[in-house]
Amino acid sequence: MRAGQTHIRWIFRDHYRDPPKAAWHDLPSWFVVAKRDNAIPAEAQRFAAKRMKARVTELDASHAAAVSRPGEVFTVITKAAAAVR
Repeated sequence: MRAGQTHIRWIFRDHYRDPPKAAWHDLPSWFVVAKRDNAIPAEAQRFAAKRMKARVTELDASHAAAVSRPGEVFTVITKAAAAVR
């Protein structure tokens, strides 16, 4: 997964003088907390979700929750999509 990721700083450097406001400031948000994530502690994920005022789903999953728990992640996505129609 890392090979396809670009550091956000490089994107903004080339396209924006000042980065735009994050969408989660104005739009409803959902967040999947991966409780067994060894890269981002669950407490840090919860902090980010709370800051976003997101609807939170906690999964007993590793960092790649969409890979290890695809059904549960799919359910979160479909509920989010239905809520904003």
